[in-house]
Amino acid sequence: MFAAPRPAAPGDRSGPPGSGAVPPRRPRQALGLGTDVTRGAWGLISLLSPEAVVGVLHTPATPRARAVVRVLGARHLVQLAAVRLVGTRTGRAGGAVVDGLHALSCLALAAGSPTWRRGACADAVVAGVFAALGAGATARPRRPAR
Repeated sequence: MFAAPRPAAPGDRSGPPGSGAVPPRRPRQALGLGTDVTRGAWGLISLLSPEAVVGVLHTPATPRARAVVRVLGARHLVQLAAVRLVGTRTGRAGGAVVDGLHALSCLALAAGSPTWRRGACADAVVAGVFAALGAGATARPRRPAR
């Protein structure tokens, strides 16, 4: 009538409350943490090594291009700090909205400036991915049907 508990999988550190075991993360929390780590890495790379980012785009690493990449890297780090400080679903949703608006502004720049088109399109993709990940991390889990 009752099923016996399944044995723990190798490496499973979950256990009863108070046992010192680490409870498994919920998928939304894991997605949010993964997004934060990725944003932090991207922001640091952009801020500290803008030549690497500009080089990926196969565009000249002009002083202006490096400055723009540094400013965008700083934006990612400030946004990461704000989302982590607020620490709520609303804060993460606000970050997703900021990323979505940034993606739209990049597309507008790409449409109006042949000089910045390649970089603006690439940054629009990055911002769009961060917006989608942020929105996914804020979605409420579905309740099972009764």
